[in-house]
Amino acid sequence: MEANAAPHPSAASASLEQLARDAAVRTSEVNVIFTTAEATIAALRVAATLGRACNASVRLIAPQPPLSSVDDDALAVRNTVESDAFRARLAREIDARVHVLVCVTRSVADLACTLLRRHSLVVIGGRPSWLPTRQERLRRALEAQGHFVMFVNEVDHAA
Repeated sequence: MEANAAPHPSAASASLEQLARDAAVRTSEVNVIFTTAEATIAALRVAATLGRACNASVRLIAPQPPLSSVDDDALAVRNTVESDAFRARLAREIDARVHVLVCVTRSVADLACTLLRRHSLVVIGGRPSWLPTRQERLRRALEAQGHFVMFVNEVDHAA
């Protein structure tokens, strides 16, 4: 195997499960915060593996802005999460039961204070960049609140 070759997806899953066992991760829930459809699917793949290893449930939190401040991007997210096609894709591609929670909020960071237990395990999908992205700013805000956040590169974990 070349040094730059990516590991086989099943090898990555096995290593995540081994990491969860070896690191003595104890959680009853793995939380995924919706960012984009592709990034969220990648994050859910990792969360499902962690959930199996920790014997924990997987919860997808889809933050939505209040109707008074809805723009086209927010409606696209709401329509994506609530669509039959997205739910069918979850059932087809994610090897775990996913509890979907759509929440109206002005701030995702404020939502985390309300919905997440102290020191929760949170998985966020996105694309890394040398400029701070919305997902990376969310990761930093959640870590500042004391949560354990795993950032999943959507390109590395695509199907």
